Amino acid sequence: MNSASQRSLLKKRFFLLIIIGVFQLFQNCTIYKGSSVDIETAVQENTGAVVITQDGKRLKFKKLIKTEEHLIGIVKKNSTKRYLDKNKFDFEKRERLQKYMIDSLAINEIYPKNKTASTLVSIGIIIISAITVAMISVGIVFLASFGG
Repeated sequence: MNSASQRSLLKKRFFLLIIIGVFQLFQNCTIYKGSSVDIETAVQENTGAVVITQDGKRLKFKKLIKTEEHLIGIVKKNSTKRYLDKNKFDFEKRERLQKYMIDSLAINEIYPKNKTASTLVSIGIIIISAITVAMISVGIVFLASFGG
């Protein structure tokens, strides 16, 4: 292989890595249900949820738990933590997750995670990534072997 074809091959591999990187960015996407539910339903779903407050703030929770005394939201996202800390909600820290007592949060809407759709989209992205990688790899091998 001469220098020009090696550079061309490296450019193609770089392009391949960019494509793989873009697909990996979207692999962990979460899809939420399209209709709002009440607090009891969101707790029973036992999944993540997006809570829209009356002031329009969108807060993401890993899970909502209802005890006898409190509604608790388990938080991992920094933006949600900042909002709850700024508004002085009580919390209990456990490793990277924090449990906030959100009884006094003015909740307008709650959208629970759609487990089925999230799983299918993640699987679809993995399959599309694998097909794309295979097609580009075959193309690189084909072009490299015929001097293209």
